[in-house]
Amino acid sequence: MSKGESINGNESVEDLISMLDRNSETSDSIILMISLTTAKHFPATYNQFIKSLKNKRTLIFDKYSKTFGFEEELNKDKSTFSLFSIFKNNRKKVISKLIDNKLNTMVSLLNNIQLLTGFGLDMDTHLKNECNQLKEKFNLQRKGAIESLNRFKWAKDICMQHKFEIGAKSMQFYVDVYDNYLEVYCD
Repeated sequence: MSKGESINGNESVEDLISMLDRNSETSDSIILMISLTTAKHFPATYNQFIKSLKNKRTLIFDKYSKTFGFEEELNKDKSTFSLFSIFKNNRKKVISKLIDNKLNTMVSLLNNIQLLTGFGLDMDTHLKNECNQLKEKFNLQRKGAIESLNRFKWAKDICMQHKFEIGAKSMQFYVDVYDNYLEVYCD
């Protein structure tokens, strides 16, 4: 690693991709470092990093996929197709996948968007209130906020894969909350 890169846990997915771009000649070492640290300590960030590689850096993804098990990481939240899933609510499958991927906190928030819109709350105001409550109650630092953001993104991906629209919308609300939190309190 010619640039002396290190990982401290504050990196976003974009930071990790930039690290790869800065060190294209030593990408083996960078991928190894990310896989050894981020995958273990920040699994949601690692999951989103792998998805970003697959979508934006396909050559890198393909080159290292077998060595670092990228496909296995992506397949953790997939299930086989079933004709019956077209005709039923996939909430139970989503809950099972969230729990399998240690995203238990998100289970209780799956239908949150229905509650918020059902009470006629202004979503922008509620988003700001959620953001302020995060600051007051938890005072999250950048590292924690990034990992939480990526956990909600991962949960949203699972909801979308299983066509559970209410859950995906609920998770998107929290993605927006954490994006806003990072912008307002962590930059």
